[in-house]
Amino acid sequence: MRILPITNQYNNKNTFKSNYLAEEAKKILRNPSLFRREVFRNGLIYKDLAKFDYYNRLNYEGLFNAFKYATNVLKVRDEELRPDIAISEGIKNNNVEYLRILMEERDLVPFQPDGEISVDVILEGRNHPNPKIRSFFEDRYLEKRSYNREILALQEEPPAYTIIEGSDIFRKMMGIPKQDLLNEFFISTTNMWHNRAKELISNDEEKFGEVRIATLERIVSHESFNSIKNESLNISGSKILHLLAEIYINPNNLDEMELLNSIMKNCRRVNYNFDIKNDFGETALDKAREAESTPLIEALKKMQGR
Repeated sequence: MRILPITNQYNNKNTFKSNYLAEEAKKILRNPSLFRREVFRNGLIYKDLAKFDYYNRLNYEGLFNAFKYATNVLKVRDEELRPDIAISEGIKNNNVEYLRILMEERDLVPFQPDGEISVDVILEGRNHPNPKIRSFFEDRYLEKRSYNREILALQEEPPAYTIIEGSDIFRKMMGIPKQDLLNEFFISTTNMWHNRAKELISNDEEKFGEVRIATLERIVSHESFNSIKNESLNISGSKILHLLAEIYINPNNLDEMELLNSIMKNCRRVNYNFDIKNDFGETALDKAREAESTPLIEALKKMQGR
């Protein structure tokens, strides 16, 4: 992988007014389908996108879906997305979660329009005072992202055997039975999201000293939650609602109560086992009673029909 210095990183001819860009960025996060091909041409939109808080679930989903829309629907190539500018703006704004979404979840590296990787952006990241940002620009990490991007491209397109004639011949040539391939892909995706959920929980504990209810709501709202709903998320074998029982939920705080309701609805959506136990033989209701978490006790009893 050859790395060349970046040239003419920013287009000095600003065709938009700054207040227009800010409004455009907000609209994109609320409706990813507005992420048009034109906004990538000079990368100016990232000056505002890189300033948003992506621990906010709506912003997180908006940015992730915007890039997914650009790749899947608009068919924009990686270098056309101007990830060199997008990532550089994330570095300047010390926005770890923004960079994580781009570089870890979408596997982007700082490609320039000519397809080369910007050494300037990499050095900018490696010299950043924040160690979490520096970790995104280690050689092994960048190599892994480049490799994963090729794998991700397969996920964004229909498998070859679904769009060509003679699918049995194709699978025989590749030596991969169709069902085995699907099972392997499913297991890989499940493991990846399980690890990501545990990472989100661990990051909260490290940064805030406890897991936030917003983080748990983000996990259960994810389309892959059904595949990990019975999985343990910490060393004590806690499932998602055991962790929720450890959080103080203020019944007078409308935001917290809305998050609680969303969590319970999403659990019901995937037929979550509300009687599932942790490694100590405790249910979430047991934990909620121990913590005297009245809002959760009431919500669990309602779900269990008690």
